[in-house]
Amino acid sequence: MAKVVIQRMWDSPVDIDLIPKPKFRKRINFATSIISFIYPFIYNWNSDRIELAITAEPEQYIWENKKDMHFLGWYNNQNLLATTLRESGGFGLLWRDDPIWKEYMKLNACCKLGTYLSAGLPVIVQSSHPEAEVIRQKNLGITVNSIEEAIEKVERIKPDEYNQMVQDVDMFSYLIRNGYFTKKY
Repeated sequence: MAKVVIQRMWDSPVDIDLIPKPKFRKRINFATSIISFIYPFIYNWNSDRIELAITAEPEQYIWENKKDMHFLGWYNNQNLLATTLRESGGFGLLWRDDPIWKEYMKLNACCKLGTYLSAGLPVIVQSSHPEAEVIRQKNLGITVNSIEEAIEKVERIKPDEYNQMVQDVDMFSYLIRNGYFTKKY
C-alpha cells in the first residue's frame, strides 16, 4: 500500500532578524503576483481606515494612486520577503476571490501561510481555510468570511490583542522556520 502524506502546514525556513517585533498597525499585507492573477478586492479597495500593502513594484496600475495602498516591492528571495513583511507590521492576508480558487483553498495548505507566520505576522484567512481552526485555537490571526469583515476586525483590534497574537505567532513560527512540519513525516 502506498504511503500518503498530508502536510497541512508548510515550513518556511527563513533566516531573519527576530529581535524587532512586527508593529501594531492597521495594515493588511498581501504577498502575491498581482500581474499573474486578478484580485477584484485590490481594484475595489476602498478603506480609509486600513492600509493594504502589496508585494509588487509600483507600476502604472489603474488603482495604484489610492492613498490607502502601499507597494512593498517584489522579492524572489524568501529571506528578503519575510524581512519586509515583518518590518511592514500588521497582518498577512491569504485570499482568493475566484470561486474555483476559493474551493481549492479549502483543500490546500497554502505556502503563503508559512511565509507570513515565519515572518512573525498574524494572518487573516477565510473561515473555510483548512487551518482556520488551528489559527483560532493558537491565536495566530483571525478568520473571516469576507474582505469587509477582515477590515472591520483589523479596525477593532487593540494593541495588546495584536501584541499577544505576535507573541503567539512567534512561538509557533519557530516550528515553521526550523522545518518541523517537513521533518515530522
